[in-house]
Amino acid sequence: LRVTWMSLLINLILSGLKFTAGIIGHSQAVAADAAHSLSDTTTDLAILLGARFWSQPPDSKHPYGHRRIETLVTLFIGIILTAAGISLAWNAISTIHTSLSSPQSTVHSPEATPSWLAFWAAIISMITKEALCRYTLRVGKSIKSISLEANAYHHRSDALSSIPAALAVAIAAIKPEWQMADPIAAILIGVMILHVAFKITWPQVSEILESGASEQARDEISTLARTVEGVRDIHKVRTRYVGAQLHIDLHVQVDKTMFIENAHNISMEVTHRIKNDGPGVHDVIVHIEPFEDAHS
Repeated sequence: LRVTWMSLLINLILSGLKFTAGIIGHSQAVAADAAHSLSDTTTDLAILLGARFWSQPPDSKHPYGHRRIETLVTLFIGIILTAAGISLAWNAISTIHTSLSSPQSTVHSPEATPSWLAFWAAIISMITKEALCRYTLRVGKSIKSISLEANAYHHRSDALSSIPAALAVAIAAIKPEWQMADPIAAILIGVMILHVAFKITWPQVSEILESGASEQARDEISTLARTVEGVRDIHKVRTRYVGAQLHIDLHVQVDKTMFIENAHNISMEVTHRIKNDGPGVHDVIVHIEPFEDAHS
């Protein structure tokens, strides 16, 4: 996973750049953005460690393979993002509360006014992370890796969070009396991160709860099976995801007078057609039944 090693290096560099610029440039929003980039390194490490296990072939104890490890890693990415979003928003709210309750606090001092150094650090981060997002997403889709796709959107959330950070710094630098724009932007960044975290986390929770494929996907699978000559009916179509891999179990009804060999050939053709033309199908198990015993 060369893309993840590259991501890890870039995130470490950007974290250091934004944290330094945030401290020196007196910007809570940019420093908060640095924490977001640092959380990216955690998910990069999780992917690098997890990939060693989920890429292993199925064995006697894990007949469906080890791709569920990728689901857990992706869920971990979502949890890390959730924690980062809550922490950033909470710290910014605390800053606003301190400012409102203590008008003479350092929040209002000239030394606390964000500088253009923080602005340019946010701009560099935004451009770099969006480019990294697009590259990671392309690789993730090509190898059908949900963890890489989740990490790509993690990069994009980092890029998007740099926008309000840069705007807040620019506003406060131009109009020092509007310093409150910086912690307000930090809250906005936290909310954006939480939104991305939900989009990453919920599908993984659904998979762990065995929610299966969508109704549209199941209908497509049934339609493909019915196109095979000799199939009289389809029922009990059950699906489950193991990582990005879709596993299907369905009952196919054929004429009760059909020879076993012919029925087996039909099951093989159903399997072949669904795996080739179905929506991301990895494995198919076909149960043959006599047509008269429908819904038994």
